[in-house]
Amino acid sequence: MAKETGRQEAVVKEGTAHPVEWVLGAISALAILGLLGFLFYQALFVSSDPPRFAYEIGRTERVGDAFRVPVTVTNQGSETAEAVRMSGVLERNGATVETAEIEFDYIPRNSTRRGAFFFNSDPGTAQLRVRALGYSDP
Repeated sequence: MAKETGRQEAVVKEGTAHPVEWVLGAISALAILGLLGFLFYQALFVSSDPPRFAYEIGRTERVGDAFRVPVTVTNQGSETAEAVRMSGVLERNGATVETAEIEFDYIPRNSTRRGAFFFNSDPGTAQLRVRALGYSDP
């Protein structure tokens, strides 16, 4: 005589999928199609411009016996730049008073990074020129 355990076993027909599997499969397929569409759009319609840097100088602050000049750098190009070196030059009456440099490890396309120059001389009494010195391709 067989003993009854009181458990019910689920009977799954071979070859049929649970509705949750269909939903997850559809979501996955949509995600893959969306990603492929995005990549094709980027390849066909987005131009490949080299990095172009715009900068904005913040308010100078005295820090101990130095002067901190915040700078915000924006990469306006469509390519990423790595190891971006910026130069800040203080000039008075056409002569260079002091030079400072800053390096940003990584500035992606259409993004902004912040840093600061430090000078011994007061930037308020001189003209500050900022420019990009160079970058490398990642």
